[in-house]
Amino acid sequence: MSVATDVRVLKVYKEFKAKMKRYGKTVSFPQDTDPRETYNWRFVSNFMRKLDKEGFTDEMMPIAVEAVVDHAFNNGVIDKGFAILNHGDVLVICKKKLEKDEQKENNELSAIKASVAFVKEQCDGKNWVETMLWRNTHRSYANITRWYELGELNKGYISVSRACRRAISKLDGQERLVFPSLRNLMHLRILLVSSPIVVQLREVLGKDLFEE
Repeated sequence: MSVATDVRVLKVYKEFKAKMKRYGKTVSFPQDTDPRETYNWRFVSNFMRKLDKEGFTDEMMPIAVEAVVDHAFNNGVIDKGFAILNHGDVLVICKKKLEKDEQKENNELSAIKASVAFVKEQCDGKNWVETMLWRNTHRSYANITRWYELGELNKGYISVSRACRRAISKLDGQERLVFPSLRNLMHLRILLVSSPIVVQLREVLGKDLFEE
């Protein structure tokens, strides 16, 4: 094998090791032996080659590894360690995971687009943050809160919108509790901006996208 291939195998191995650790399982190559001479190395490299033949990119490998590990845990065979990478249906398992994730991302993108369209219609050329914070009466909720409660604003949209971020930061403590926690929003934002749909998000939200 080439040096480049060895590096890729080690990268997949590290992903596998990390995913197994989530279930309290420890896997590793022997320290006193060249790992390339072990069965465990062959399990990883064969797994990688199978995915290569099916057109899986390096970016897809972590998703594929996660799919196999989750499947092994759910079926009570996770204790087999590296051998689970040699499962006969490994390609089917990985493809189903990718298809499921893609559908989920498409649904999320559609919901965000709908939220953006709604806000644009409501603001109608006016300042977004000011419009989001406008209240019918002193005691009523701000527009952004009412919109969220009515299901007009998707949680994903709130997590990646600069305008939403600024508006929510100006709400008092009690009203702020209507929305997901800052931690949850941050976690969701990281997932969205690191996913393939970030390209479409840039097109849909433009400068309003909070990507940092």
